[in-house]
Amino acid sequence: MKLRSLKIVFSFLLICFYTIVSAQYTIPKKPAVLYPVYDE
Repeated sequence: MKLRSLKIVFSFLLICFYTIVSAQYTIPKKPAVLYPVYDE
């Protein structure tokens, strides 16, 4: 059982998720490259 690496991966995903969520609330306008859906 790789419990330590599982914790590292979980922490990394949690940090990435928090960064994406905080970026969505701070920057209302997204780049067209990352979000082509909003390029209407």
